[in-house]
Amino acid sequence: MRLRKILLAFLPMLLASGHVSADVEFYTGLAIGQSDSEARGSDVAARLSSYDVDSVSVDGDDTGWRFYVGLTFTDILAIEFGYADLGDVSTNVAADISPSETAQFATDVANALPVMPAGLTLAGVARFGFADMGATGPLAQKLSVALRLGMIDADSDRDATGASGRDESDASPYYGVSLGMDFNDNWRGSVGYEVFNMDDRAGFWSAGVEYRIPKNQ
Repeated sequence: MRLRKILLAFLPMLLASGHVSADVEFYTGLAIGQSDSEARGSDVAARLSSYDVDSVSVDGDDTGWRFYVGLTFTDILAIEFGYADLGDVSTNVAADISPSETAQFATDVANALPVMPAGLTLAGVARFGFADMGATGPLAQKLSVALRLGMIDADSDRDATGASGRDESDASPYYGVSLGMDFNDNWRGSVGYEVFNMDDRAGFWSAGVEYRIPKNQ
């Protein structure tokens, strides 16, 4: 929640300011890909250890996406504001319970469910061109690698049949790496991988595109 307040307060002031340096390069991007929660059935079963649980299955694969706006302050460093939604985790729980336990069991199952991260993001980015690292050839001028380290203000819901669980509302770290290729001065394609360190850690493989406004425009 604290991260959200920082974003909502800082970003409008920055964009509205008439004193943004001419050296700042703005860009925006969208990445879509495959998310994978590391949550396992045994994790959910452990959270429901007070019940006679027969089996738990977890499907942690889903489609995710991330949208962001970036500001590049140097040839290497940038900061990104955005929103990420890695989809949902599907969980099935089978247990032997008495009728009197049904309502409480549904609530406890909802609270035990793993979730994917979804929320506002803030990250620092360091981008290194292949040519700057000593590579040669036509592609070296177009290729770059970017390292990201940031936080996500997660706000994910837990819902089970007959009950709703606690929301996952907390700021958690995430990090990642991506490979970019410049098509021209404005457009860049990228492929990358990011890890979100929530209670149930999740990975995100993605392909995306960025649109940049060069400093000389």
